[in-house]
Formats: sequence, structure tokens, C-alpha cells
Amino acid sequence: MKKFLEILRFLLQTIETVQRDKATRFLEFELQSQKHAFALLTLGSLTGHPSVPLSLTMRLLPYLEKELLLMLQRENTDDELARIASVFEIE
Repeated sequence: MKKFLEILRFLLQTIETVQRDKATRFLEFELQSQKHAFALLTLGSLTGHPSVPLSLTMRLLPYLEKELLLMLQRENTDDELARIASVFEIE
């Protein structure tokens, strides 16, 4: 009987651990989605979306520091086609 209770306790602890891990992953995904929506609202004018009033954007801009740094890191400055297009003013 004692062996059965130990196995049952181990099984329940394992189930609890799995459920906590799933909940944590879901919350992390939800947070990332909200960050993307926040960035789109604040910097939407760069992608052609209607922009939020400038005063609100300027107040929220410090919260987007990570996203702005990521955007600058991903910018490819070695793009030859972009250089040619800028010379010929191709849009």
C-alpha cells in the first residue's frame, strides 16, 4: 500500500510540473503577442497603419527600447540592391 501511495504521489507531482510548464509557456507566448501588438500600435506608421497621436507615441517609446534595438540589429546595411535603388530613387 505504501508503494502505491509513493507512485501516486510521484504521478501527481509529475502532472503538476507538466501543467505548470504548459501554463508558463502559454503566458510567455501571450506576453510576446502583446509586445508585438504594442509595437505595432506605437510604430504602426512605419508599416502603413494609422498612427497613434504623437504625444502618446513619445510617452510610450521608452518601453520599446528592446524592440528598437532588435530592429536596428536586423537591418541589413550590406544590401547592394538597396544602394542601387537609392541612387536611382526607385520606391
